[in-house]
Amino acid sequence: MSSVLKPLLLVAAVVVTTAGDARADTIQFGSHDIETVFFISKSDDRNRVDYGMRLTEHCAPMNDDAVFPYWREFENSPPVRTHSLGMLEYVPYGFSEQRLVHRTLTGGDSSFVSSSSRARSP
Repeated sequence: MSSVLKPLLLVAAVVVTTAGDARADTIQFGSHDIETVFFISKSDDRNRVDYGMRLTEHCAPMNDDAVFPYWREFENSPPVRTHSLGMLEYVPYGFSEQRLVHRTLTGGDSSFVSSSSRARSP
């Protein structure tokens, strides 16, 4: 095996291992978080990508990346399982931009653009 090919195979093995591990973490919600702001259903099964939002005790977005996608799996349930997206799943289900617009003592506004809508726009 060539000396160039060995490092490439090692990097590929690390990426595959890391991507598999990333799907395993269960999503933890805070006491003020909204578990599902909206969701995208898959067409081939009942699983879906939900979008939650991290909130402060004053119901304001926690930070610039307060909205987050995660898997909610209904197949082979109960119980319903939740876990983070895999590394490559952020391309179709993640955000190309997100920011906290403003925050007040009683709430706030957050703005985001999905990665997939940015890819399709002219």
